[in-house]
Amino acid sequence: MAPRIRITGQDGLNEPFFSMEISAASLGRGGLSTLLQRLASRHLSDREIVAASLKKNARGYSGLLDVSKPHPDDRRYIWSAGDNPYYTATAVDDAA
Repeated sequence: MAPRIRITGQDGLNEPFFSMEISAASLGRGGLSTLLQRLASRHLSDREIVAASLKKNARGYSGLLDVSKPHPDDRRYIWSAGDNPYYTATAVDDAA
């Protein structure tokens, strides 16, 4: 069975307002980052989306859509994007 990923949307410490599991094989190269950015961008203004799309060293750049990725030694496999609300992607443990 292909590994699965749980995508969760949350605002602060409140209960998640979105949760969905997908097959990791259903996303292409860079697909997870793009998916998280698309979900997070729904909560931004047009200007914030433009600022978050600029090069990191460009004037006016904002990291609102930066995706944090797990360290190679981190076994939790957590990716996240957005500030508040934010979206996370975690590997689903079939043994749980």
